[in-house]
Amino acid sequence: EPFASTLPVLSTPSSMEAMKTTHMHLHFKAHTIHLPSASFASHFAWHPLITGIGASQNEQIASSSTRHTFLVASSTAVVFRILQQCRRLARYASIRRRVAGSARWEGQLSLSTDLLESFFSTVCQDFSCPWTEVEQGQKLPSWLSGSLLRNGCGRYSTPGGGRMRHLFDGYGFLTRWDLDGEGGRFCCRGRFVASEASKAVRFGRDGREARMEFSEFGTPPGRDVDGGQFAALLGAGRSLVSGATDNASVNIARVMSNDASSVWLALSEPAQAQYVINPDSLQTQRLVGRPSGFPPNLIGPILQTAHPQWSKSLNGLVNVGTQLLPTPSYHVTITKSVGSKLHKETLAEVSAAGLVPSWMHSFALADDYVVLVEMPCYYNFGALIGIGGLLLPPAEHVCMDWDGSLPTRVHVMSLRDPSQVATHEFPSFFFFHIAQACVKNDRVDGPARVELDLCTYGDASILDALALDRLIDSKGTGVGLPTNARLMRLRLPLPGDGAATTSSVDLCDPNRLGGFVDFPQIPRTPTVEQSGIIYTSCAHGRTSAANCLARVDALTGDVRSWAGERGLGEELVGEPKVVSKPGGKPGEGAVLAMAVDAEGPSLIVLDAGTMEQIARCRAPAGPDGEDPPAMPYALHGEWLPAGAS
Repeated sequence: EPFASTLPVLSTPSSMEAMKTTHMHLHFKAHTIHLPSASFASHFAWHPLITGIGASQNEQIASSSTRHTFLVASSTAVVFRILQQCRRLARYASIRRRVAGSARWEGQLSLSTDLLESFFSTVCQDFSCPWTEVEQGQKLPSWLSGSLLRNGCGRYSTPGGGRMRHLFDGYGFLTRWDLDGEGGRFCCRGRFVASEASKAVRFGRDGREARMEFSEFGTPPGRDVDGGQFAALLGAGRSLVSGATDNASVNIARVMSNDASSVWLALSEPAQAQYVINPDSLQTQRLVGRPSGFPPNLIGPILQTAHPQWSKSLNGLVNVGTQLLPTPSYHVTITKSVGSKLHKETLAEVSAAGLVPSWMHSFALADDYVVLVEMPCYYNFGALIGIGGLLLPPAEHVCMDWDGSLPTRVHVMSLRDPSQVATHEFPSFFFFHIAQACVKNDRVDGPARVELDLCTYGDASILDALALDRLIDSKGTGVGLPTNARLMRLRLPLPGDGAATTSSVDLCDPNRLGGFVDFPQIPRTPTVEQSGIIYTSCAHGRTSAANCLARVDALTGDVRSWAGERGLGEELVGEPKVVSKPGGKPGEGAVLAMAVDAEGPSLIVLDAGTMEQIARCRAPAGPDGEDPPAMPYALHGEWLPAGAS
């Protein structure tokens, strides 16, 4: 094979130097090995003792037609470590050999199509792994002990060789990573959420064959396979009979109670998609959302955000539900735990701006104020019930319509007195996630206000970019993610302060984040109301999915990032979760995130201050040599400190 298509990452002097610097900080006794030009490429691709090639040597290799010089290790004390590194490199080379052509890798997208295709095609199975030490040469912080619970999409394939269309469609799969910092070890387990939607695809329901029976975000039944319009119409009928999906695949939330116990929920946006789970065994215990069925109940809030917020002052879990009929509106609710039972009540309502409510994936809570961001992104009813593009016009963006000529409205409401509402307008923007909100009422540096930090996009095209075909880049278009994302702060006057004006500011240069930024997280400390540091996922180079994690200083705009073990953006990454060091100084802690490289998924641990990798937890192979367990694309979750419940 040509050298470039075997290991394109090593095909330029700068990338060779980057690999050498990242992997090998050692100097060995050098030997000179002479190879004929014709055999050098194939030899280099599998040679187990290569330690690095400098830029000048690479230039010499590129220009020489007969002889090539490179360094190999002669010290037997380091051979094992070198073999470990090169085994990983060889596996990566094997994946890259299956990618058609090297031009895409060198000139277009950072993430390998084959890596993404392999990951999103894998079907998770329930698993449990024993305690395992972290990778050799790395170490968990001794203070880092607890559990990271994640919810995400563990299966995109459907019976009959079908596959879902969108990143948000996969069936809910829970993972739990237990970290023992003192012992330098970890264990992990995973389990599907036992929703009816998942059961229908995995096992079949009520004696019927396994198939899709519920519409997901971007895939109605019948559209997962290439069966034409007739199959799509039959699938739409199944969806109407089944009702809204109960696929709880997005987040995990905890409802605390006065007796220090907690009720844990796996949830998504449909009101049906709420299940009580056991955080230890990950077993699904009972449904607490609306039951699905026919005829569907369209009265009252039938949707909710996937990001409920805990209110200390109200002692409950606050969320926002969306009502379609009889009048479009948003309902602020609170859920409290009474023993093992949950009780929900409505605190306030806000009328929608138009005849169709906006999509609201998240909201903010700041003291006793709730902040609702109402963007001009509207539900497309035809797409929601599976007949968009068949009997009704298709949605502009998956299952949503966008009207950029309208403003984005931001409502600030007092939960103590819901009649006190201030509505502010901004030029249209799209968003998924909010980093933080903080009330500033001392008037030292301005009027009384809420400061809202969030990740924004210029429009709703990010929804199209998260279609699986585009993420994987299966057609080789190299379009990549949109590059119009910004990490912004909105200054929102409180209700009653009519003289104050709104404003917005970028918290850093968007180019420092590759033009893409999302999944914002902040350190949670009991004494700091507004964090000066925000952690996000972002882009390194042109990429079809997040491949970098960043630490943004909201005061100075400084950005520190981690772009994979080699620093080339070669790993798919998920949401960062920040864990502050108990009793440590501000900024001390660790960042935990799921990452996918050529060897598969793992949990990486970064220093929260420097963003340097300090450990990687990779699930081990089975006792009889089975492959390590498949992991889901983890969306959101919670950190549970050791000893908490």
